[in-house]
Amino acid sequence: MILRTGKGSKIDIRLQGRTAARLDENTEISVSCLTVKNLEVFLLSGKFYGHFKKLSKIQDIGISSPVSSCVVRGTDLGFEFSGKKISIYALSGRVEIKNPELPEKKVSLGNCTVTVIAPGDEPSQPDNMTRHDIERIREIINSININKVLFVSYNINFAALSTKLTDDSFQELDKITELLKKKAYKICIAGHSDKLGSEVNNLELSEKRAHVIRDYLVSRGIPAASLSVRGFGETRPLADNSTVSGRKKNRRVEFLIID
Repeated sequence: MILRTGKGSKIDIRLQGRTAARLDENTEISVSCLTVKNLEVFLLSGKFYGHFKKLSKIQDIGISSPVSSCVVRGTDLGFEFSGKKISIYALSGRVEIKNPELPEKKVSLGNCTVTVIAPGDEPSQPDNMTRHDIERIREIINSININKVLFVSYNINFAALSTKLTDDSFQELDKITELLKKKAYKICIAGHSDKLGSEVNNLELSEKRAHVIRDYLVSRGIPAASLSVRGFGETRPLADNSTVSGRKKNRRVEFLIID
């Protein structure tokens, strides 16, 4: 299964159990194995963050890229490509990293450390993460939804105080349609808002917007019986509503697996 995001597009996806990840904008991953015993993810480009929780002692979680390979025991990780180099951040736990071109040259990342790998090179010796990177990546991982969430989109937008979708939302909705066609999930479309306006109006508007999204997905071939809607308004913020960036994170749509 291939998942990709474009410019300005981000997706949260629950991969397995309590393991969930975020694809930042312009990111592409391949999930080649998704079973009780094994989870294999290949990062092709972009930025990928996750909370990786093993289901059992016998389970293997592997995350690879063209220049890196690691076996995860259970940790919070960030992977960021810059050109052909990749930086791998470990916030917690411990993970062994190598370049598949040099399999004997391994490093072990512990709490709040980072390594950088370039094509043909062994991983750099682990260095302590800066305070800025610790706070930045922790905020990203803490905001990833893991409870019954198929994915979260922050790029389905509406005209101010209306239920009219903006033109840039349709590309995101079409990606979501293709993902839903790959597996017959029953989904609840949950709309959320920031705190601008009254609580009652935000609740009503978030539900109406969720209905608009449902109608669009049905028009693209998703069975109506598999989609329900719910509006939460401003009641479940992920970030600070007093800032522009915080309000943007709170204006989101969650696609929750209900069966």
